[in-house]
Amino acid sequence: MTHVTVRKAQISELSSIQDLALRTISQCYRSFLGSKAVDECIWSGATKKYLEEHLDLCRVLLMDKRIVGIAICKDHLLDLLMVDPAHHRNGLGSRLIQAMEDELFREHECIELESFERNDSANQFYDLMGRESHGLFIDPASGHRRIKHTKSNPRRTCISAD
Repeated sequence: MTHVTVRKAQISELSSIQDLALRTISQCYRSFLGSKAVDECIWSGATKKYLEEHLDLCRVLLMDKRIVGIAICKDHLLDLLMVDPAHHRNGLGSRLIQAMEDELFREHECIELESFERNDSANQFYDLMGRESHGLFIDPASGHRRIKHTKSNPRRTCISAD
């Protein structure tokens, strides 16, 4: 029987977390960002640096003690959510986002996340997970259009901070 859990990341897991993120970006982001942008992102070291700087905010999704997903929350913003591409479409993303929502709703009335406009699979997933889309904006780092998604605490009212 498979055991799945979410917990705070440990410093000893940084390399595994970075590898998962780079693998996910390389395999999943090319279709909507293009190979040039993905390669620049990977080779610039920005992703590794971001993960190192935010490790204290990182949660890992473990399946049988192996990291298969990561999430980083900044205040009410679910800033990063990734599941290893080898484990897509088997419910792990739903488990990870639910765990993060449970954690965030303890302190926030409304939680947000953002996705690239052309990331159709992520946008469909967020819709299925009860997110509302609140418009497009240009991501200053990539120049690509992004969508803001919100979800209200079922026991409270959410007012989007547009």
